[in-house]
Amino acid sequence: MIAKCEVDRVKIGTTGDSTKEEKKDDATGGRVLAMSTIGRLGRFGNQIFEYAFLRICARASNAKVQCAPWPGQALFGQYDPPVTVSLTPRVEQGSNFEGVILAVPEFMPYLQKAFAKSPERIGVTAMVDGVEPGDLIGLFQWHSSAYRPYKDSFRSLFQPCEDMRAWIDEPLALMRRRGKTVVAIHLRTGDYKWLPQFSWTLMVPPKWWVEWLDSIWYTLDEPVLYLCSNDVSSVRHWFAKYNPVTADDLIVETPERLGGLGVGFYRDFYVMTQADVLAISNSTFSFSAAMLNGRAQRFVRPSWDFQNPIVDFDPWDSDPLLFLGGGTAGLKKRYGEMLRVARELTGRKGALAAALLYHPVGILAMLGIRLRVAYLSRGLRGVFDLLLGRRPPQ
Repeated sequence: MIAKCEVDRVKIGTTGDSTKEEKKDDATGGRVLAMSTIGRLGRFGNQIFEYAFLRICARASNAKVQCAPWPGQALFGQYDPPVTVSLTPRVEQGSNFEGVILAVPEFMPYLQKAFAKSPERIGVTAMVDGVEPGDLIGLFQWHSSAYRPYKDSFRSLFQPCEDMRAWIDEPLALMRRRGKTVVAIHLRTGDYKWLPQFSWTLMVPPKWWVEWLDSIWYTLDEPVLYLCSNDVSSVRHWFAKYNPVTADDLIVETPERLGGLGVGFYRDFYVMTQADVLAISNSTFSFSAAMLNGRAQRFVRPSWDFQNPIVDFDPWDSDPLLFLGGGTAGLKKRYGEMLRVARELTGRKGALAAALLYHPVGILAMLGIRLRVAYLSRGLRGVFDLLLGRRPPQ
């Protein structure tokens, strides 16, 4: 989420002079909905929701689409025209994006300056009622039941290009030779460890997943395990008795046209869309894969109830992210909650590391984001106001 936020005048808003009169039509005529921020507010899982919302709203609005570059162009062939028109920023209202705006209060003033137009708000009803031309900004991670009426079209947007078949089918072929039931587990590590203060960073210990596997393994028909992780080498040993397949075992090279695009993660993502049993992390990366999976017999995810840490869920009737306290406590954990969670998940040493290392680094990272946004929106005055604790004018 916000930890990935990149804000740069060149990368957001229009490509030309934003002081010119707003144009709501493209050069060939017709209403336009744009998304210039895709890929700037989060990683691939977030982008799936952003792009789906853009296309669904465009259909409801009878509008053409303009979109900034993102990996879906190369992976799914979704090559929309680039953003060339200056439009009113329409910022998500509701869902967890409200927490982002509270965490970075300089964001809305920044949009005002970047677009030279006052931001307006957009809600989930835009998928049904349509919306006036604008540049859509947000995460759009509504409860997935909001996307359920568009399930077929949602899935059709994210079908891989045919020239990738050998690359993405390799892990599936390897597993099908070993067994009949593909069990895929996504273990989100790395960045979550460095963000212990946020209320969505739930990083389940590998031991809990092993215990869950122990409880179901012998009920499955010739199961075979696939591990997905941004650091698979650090977790693989936990699952040694299940002889898992991982990206480290694969041989086929990334297709030449995808070279340099940083989309190596997609093979893991695709396996999750094809698994027979899918266990996700508290991450939009694996949740969106679950939404695209039309064959799984069972979906499970971690829970904030550590007495019942692994629970079943319906990908089309759930929150994409689970927040501690159900989202009612905002984007961040209270300090005591952070330490309690860290101790439950990682023990005393983990709690100590969270208090003395990860939390301070996370605070500095957030301050860096806010300082950058403050400077881009109001220059040195914005920086001084932030350092002095004065909230920016809204």
